[in-house]
Amino acid sequence: MLIAGRYQVIHPIQTAKYRSFRARRFPDGYSVMLHFLDGGKTPENIEVLRLLPELPAIAKPLFLDVGEHEGSPFVVTELLDNFATLQSWLDRIVKPA
Repeated sequence: MLIAGRYQVIHPIQTAKYRSFRARRFPDGYSVMLHFLDGGKTPENIEVLRLLPELPAIAKPLFLDVGEHEGSPFVVTELLDNFATLQSWLDRIVKPA
């Protein structure tokens, strides 16, 4: 299945709350992570999308694309190290220990 005409889902990485998948970008075949923010444009999902431009400069290159597929917003990232969930990863970046 192609998402937004340019991402092919390979396999699930994490499926609770925000569903995250390993994916391949077309047409170049580049490996990425695709994260669906289920539930549509909920206040929580809008807040996640709002945070992206405010990320520290070192994290901004990790975010490649934002879009919507069948009513669910999605975020595309590089392959993220130490990934458990998108929310926990964002929390670590936005509020480092």
